[in-house]
Amino acid sequence: MKKLCEAFARYERLVIPKNAGPIQTQECQRAFYAGAAAMSNIVTEASAPNISKGQAEINIGRARYEIGLFLARTGKKSYRHFKEE
Repeated sequence: MKKLCEAFARYERLVIPKNAGPIQTQECQRAFYAGAAAMSNIVTEASAPNISKGQAEINIGRARYEIGLFLARTGKKSYRHFKEE
């Protein structure tokens, strides 16, 4: 099961311009995986035994809030446009 690989392939198909060169595609892939790693770290830290459920919810909520700020700055309401209908 290669969830991130499949997700990036979908992202590449739907978001990266068809005429993008290999460097642009590679940089997009690096950024995509860096974001996935950051979220993985947030979730891993939230599930640590020394973190309370309340603190874990706060930490994940902060990450979701930051994503919302990014979407607002870019004029997007959600990441729906990255999903195939």
